[in-house]
Amino acid sequence: MVVNLLRRAFGIHSGRMSFDEIKGLVGRDDAVILEIGANDGSDSQRFAETFPRGRIFSFEPDPRAIARWKATVTAKHVTLVETAIGNENGTITFHQSDGEVQDGPGTGWDLSGSIRAPKQHLERHPHIKFENTIDVPIRTLDSWAAETGIDRIDFLWADVQGAEKDLIRGAAETLAKTRYFYTEYDNREMYEGQWGLDQIAANLPHHRIVKRWKQDVLFGLKEG
Repeated sequence: MVVNLLRRAFGIHSGRMSFDEIKGLVGRDDAVILEIGANDGSDSQRFAETFPRGRIFSFEPDPRAIARWKATVTAKHVTLVETAIGNENGTITFHQSDGEVQDGPGTGWDLSGSIRAPKQHLERHPHIKFENTIDVPIRTLDSWAAETGIDRIDFLWADVQGAEKDLIRGAAETLAKTRYFYTEYDNREMYEGQWGLDQIAANLPHHRIVKRWKQDVLFGLKEG
């Protein structure tokens, strides 16, 4: 009770942003949506249902998750981009997560993989293992957007497991034309070099915090 009261006092909400909230916020059926860290595609499919006339791009580098994404997403207006997003173009080491998790999908836990090596994550979630690395393609969001011809993004949803720094540093031009940027954050260094919320906010000069959850935050473009 006390923790919940403190969160409300500081404007911190429980849960995460709903798709109904996103639809109301964006306010247009033909929205351009970027989902970075799509995993199994369950949220990609929800975006497709929420924005039936939209253009939705889902980014995912882990081959295991990609296979599940392709078995999950049936909408034709969703495009899967099989790459990590960061601050360079080429290939990068990806730290695959694995292990058994209570109330999770059992073995093969692939929800915590990252281009950044785990740090406090190993201590706080010892049941999640990071015993395998693979090389995956990586792109900056700026280079991808320029190549694709995207000149407006209505909503960007990022779930990049501690690599928010990499995403933001490689997306300066793209973020400047992104209406809403929604991302996970953690003020603990769960992954090596991970930015906390203050660092994320300080590196988004065109945006302000609109709403904050326990470990998610919504940024909106500043007026003017």
